[in-house]
Amino acid sequence: MPSQRQTSIIFLILVLLLIMMYCILSRCIISLNQHIKEDHINPTRIPADFYEIGFSNPSDEHLVEHVKLNWIHPPSAEIPKMKEPINHHFSQHGQSEYIDNLLKGKTNGFFIECGAFNGKELSNSLFFERYRNWTGLLVEPNKRVFQELLNLKRKSFAANVLLCPDNTSRKSTFVDADYLSGMKENVQLRADAIAKSKTYLVQCFTLYTLLLAVGVTRVDYFSLDVEGAEISILKTIPFDKIYIKTLSVEYLFNDGQSIDKEKTQKNLKVIRDFFEQLGFYREVNVGLLDVFFERID
Repeated sequence: MPSQRQTSIIFLILVLLLIMMYCILSRCIISLNQHIKEDHINPTRIPADFYEIGFSNPSDEHLVEHVKLNWIHPPSAEIPKMKEPINHHFSQHGQSEYIDNLLKGKTNGFFIECGAFNGKELSNSLFFERYRNWTGLLVEPNKRVFQELLNLKRKSFAANVLLCPDNTSRKSTFVDADYLSGMKENVQLRADAIAKSKTYLVQCFTLYTLLLAVGVTRVDYFSLDVEGAEISILKTIPFDKIYIKTLSVEYLFNDGQSIDKEKTQKNLKVIRDFFEQLGFYREVNVGLLDVFFERID
C-alpha cells in the first residue's frame, strides 16, 4: 500500500493537472468567444480585398462598412483659410451660381462633386460649403491632387477613388492628364496624349456604395465631371433609392487637342435621352460645358 507521503504527492499531481486543464479550457473558451465576435462582425470571414475586385452587390452591408472604414476620409473640423471672399464662386463657367439660384439660396444642403480635383480650382461645390453651410462628398481619383484636397481641410467627406461605370468593384487604369484625367476605358484623350500621360491603377466603387458609406440618400446637388464616363456612371445610380434634386453633367468632348463638336452633340443627346427616360427630371439649362437637370417629383 502507498504511504501517506506517496498519497499526498499523487493528490498534489492531480490538483496540478486539474488546474492545467482548467487553464487550457479557459483559453479555449476565450478564443471561441473571440471567433464568435469576429464572425458576428464579418460572418463570411472573407479577406478585405474580396470587396474591392469583382464584387457586384453595391449595397452589401459588409462592402459598405469596408468602404466606410478604409476609403472614406471624414470632414475636417478645421476652417479652411482662403483669401477669396466667403461668397466667392470658384466654378469655371458659373455652375455653382446657377445651382444656387435654382435652389433659391438653400442652406445646410448636401452635394456630391465627382471630379473634385484639388478641392478648390474650378470647384462647383466650394461655394456651397463656405457660404451656404453645406457639406458633401468629394470624389477625386488623382492621387496627387487628392492630397492637395485633403490639405485644404474641407468640411466634406472625401474619397480617392474612381466611380465604377457598372456595378462591379475593381481596380481600373487611370490616366493622369491634369484637368482631362479619367478612366482609361472612357477617357476622351487621343491615343498619343494617353501614351504621354502617367497611368496607374485606382480603386473603383459605385456612387451608390459611397453614399451608403457616408449615410446619405438625399442629395441637393450632384456635379458630375469625369471626362467621358458620365453616362455610364449615371446608369449605376438607383434613382428610386437615392434622391438627387439637381445635377450638372459635363457633355463637352475634349480630346486634349480640340473640341469635337459632333461628339459633343452626341454626348449631349445621350444624356438628355437618359433623363427623359427616367421621367422625373426636367432639363433646366445648357451651359458651355454642362447640362443641368432638376428633379420634379
